[in-house]
Amino acid sequence: MKRMKLALAVGLGTALLTLAALSGCAAESAGDGSQSASKTNSGSLGHPSSASTGAKPPTGAAPATPTAKPATPDALPANALFRITATVTASNGAIADLSQTVYEPIAQDAADIALLNQQCNYPGVPDLQGQPTWQAQVPGALFLTSDLTAKLRPGSPAFDNSKDFVYFGMPGAPGAYGGDYGIFEAYCDTGYIRVPGAIHGVAPVSSSNPVFGISNLYGWAAENGSSYGFAGGGNSPDSPDTGGSAVVKDCVVQVSAAAAAAAPKVAAWTSQAYSFGLGCSYAP
Repeated sequence: MKRMKLALAVGLGTALLTLAALSGCAAESAGDGSQSASKTNSGSLGHPSSASTGAKPPTGAAPATPTAKPATPDALPANALFRITATVTASNGAIADLSQTVYEPIAQDAADIALLNQQCNYPGVPDLQGQPTWQAQVPGALFLTSDLTAKLRPGSPAFDNSKDFVYFGMPGAPGAYGGDYGIFEAYCDTGYIRVPGAIHGVAPVSSSNPVFGISNLYGWAAENGSSYGFAGGGNSPDSPDTGGSAVVKDCVVQVSAAAAAAAPKVAAWTSQAYSFGLGCSYAP
């Protein structure tokens, strides 16, 4: 079981990972914003098929200068556990605001069951046949959901998603993601978000202990689970498993009173000092 792929992306080693990097890393994104089902075996991070997103300046016009001040986060929704916001700056000077809101576990719903079945029930994925289904891994699970956004700043040049990758974290395998999501190393796991873009994520957590899970696994604050937040390839430029030079910084963490009481390590995120190598990633 691995910490989120983001942790690998910024080269955190065993502090954030419990599974070594696969030898054939891949990062692919479908051009229509849906999950890609293809992987590479090149031994390095692959590239999305679509080279860029976002508007470009008119021909002959000088590019506008993006605003520099990070956006101020809104108040947490009543059903949220926490929110992580950050900024990312790409190699061409493009700037985007990043946000991840993670919600209190809820009962299973049909749409997220279908998403998990599509991405995590392995008979449909040739190289993962024989693995247990998500239902067998976490029997009678509740659903932990998360909304992630990457909003390009007004006046910013387009973000080249084929060169600068922005990785996100959430409880890892099993986990499924819809929207502007690209696979990093594995199916049914965290990956990267396209800029601009939005992702909805769902991960099953233990209904008997949704905070810490089973043997500190399959809980939203499980120490053997995943970390949350964002990092770019530029936060760990010497890592062979990442791509691009995007840098994530300007981290702000909001934690609900209920989440802070249930998991003091999560409450401590609000005062965690910024580390360039971590970007804005946080592990329980």
